[in-house]
Amino acid sequence: MLTFLLTSLALAGGDPSVDIAWKGADGLLLVAGPPGEHIAPEAWVDASLHWGDREWAFSTPGSGLDGGVPLPGVRGHEVGGALRFSLCQDGGTLCRVVDVEVAGEVPDRRRGRVALVVGEPASPPESHGPFRSDAAAAVAVAFAEAVERDVPVLVDFTAVWCPPCNLLAAEVLHDPQHEDLIEEFVVVQVDVDDPSSWDVKDRYQVGGYPTVVVTNPEGDEIDRMVGYGGARETEAWLRSLLRDPVEETGSEAVRAGKRAWLLVQQGREEEARPLLELAGAEPDHAAFRLARINLEPVLEDARWLADNAPGSAIHWVYGARDLAESDEGQALLTGAIQTDLRTVEPAEASDLLYTLALIEGETGARSFYGAALAALRGAFSGDPERDRGHWTWYAELLHLAGDTDGAIAFLDAAEATYPHEPTWSLKAARILLDADRPEAALARTEQGLALSWGDNYLRMATLKVEALVALDRAEDAAVFGQQVLGDSPAPAEDLEVRTRRYRTALEEALEEEVP
Repeated sequence: MLTFLLTSLALAGGDPSVDIAWKGADGLLLVAGPPGEHIAPEAWVDASLHWGDREWAFSTPGSGLDGGVPLPGVRGHEVGGALRFSLCQDGGTLCRVVDVEVAGEVPDRRRGRVALVVGEPASPPESHGPFRSDAAAAVAVAFAEAVERDVPVLVDFTAVWCPPCNLLAAEVLHDPQHEDLIEEFVVVQVDVDDPSSWDVKDRYQVGGYPTVVVTNPEGDEIDRMVGYGGARETEAWLRSLLRDPVEETGSEAVRAGKRAWLLVQQGREEEARPLLELAGAEPDHAAFRLARINLEPVLEDARWLADNAPGSAIHWVYGARDLAESDEGQALLTGAIQTDLRTVEPAEASDLLYTLALIEGETGARSFYGAALAALRGAFSGDPERDRGHWTWYAELLHLAGDTDGAIAFLDAAEATYPHEPTWSLKAARILLDADRPEAALARTEQGLALSWGDNYLRMATLKVEALVALDRAEDAAVFGQQVLGDSPAPAEDLEVRTRRYRTALEEALEEEVP
């Protein structure tokens, strides 16, 4: 583990070198420490550069600088920007964080190498953490480290706008209370919005976020978790992967039921379905009932769970809410929720109250939305890193409870805390469209597009098309949408990645809403 001495964020020793080498239109950014120091391979490098009409930001471990960082289309342009990285003494343990500002011109020649002028910045570059970084490079570094340490790899497929992803990061992956557990793995976070994630997402067939895949050092999958069920459940799952396998107890039917429920929780429903027939031989088992009601909601399972599995409502009532169309089903779901509201944590209480609002319908929904809002407020800790995973849902509940202006004001405050990400504009634009305020929604999409990349750029672009159409600007919507589709990279046909879904959503918005 590196030991950092944060004596100064300015240049405390010799100047590092920052060069650009190029051949043809594209170049490589080459960064090296001064004599006696080297780039810390495990510490994050954050950079924000610009040339021509490009704004180029990336984050990578220091080892990701080995061989250079590609700079497309840089030849013939003036280059400027800022970098933050860590320099460590050769053969020593003292390190320093360095912020530098760089500037220079890449001549319009076929090939060459130029040294940029390095100086102290007026302000440090923004940190993106794992976002906008090269996923393939980060995963390769993680596997190499895992081979060296002979430990498993934890691959966290995450998105900046994803509330449960943020909760997982704050409550488990970056929580000091879990540091000893997390150090048993090599952890790598993959920005699922960035096109550099396509190959690794396709390799592990990742479709929902967060997905946590644990592999051996060679990259073979051991197990996965889809979604986030809370810190305790995640901790227990990770610890179970570190223990020696223990033979499962119980009959074959009970083991099948447990396995089916585990697969359902992991989002692997098609694998779970074939186990239901075998597990049904011993139906009086909570795991079997939970698996089946999430796959095939029936009143029989709702009755059993309501009578025999108190505390489980959070795991089944939302997926079984269509059962409330009958009087018996509504009574079963409502009773299970009311029973469990006495014991669950505030965030779970909020989710249960939201489900009650859906069951209640338009008549009494708003009061339950308000109750869900109050419950969620009780989950706030006062620490923005821990609370941010609840913020977009809190804004949504404010809107559903009838306070759209309050929802937008809340998102504005969130944006003031985290101003360099598209999360807040993405949610605000959706709320404003739902509230039939397309002009305000259009302004938020414009604001959000300036901060977006990859998949979240496509999502923001779709909202802009909807806003333009709502403002009777169909021609503008068509021009903009086609430009985005033309400029955004498309995954190869053999890659199963979510980007294709977002491109399709934008195409369908153009087909359905633009004459």
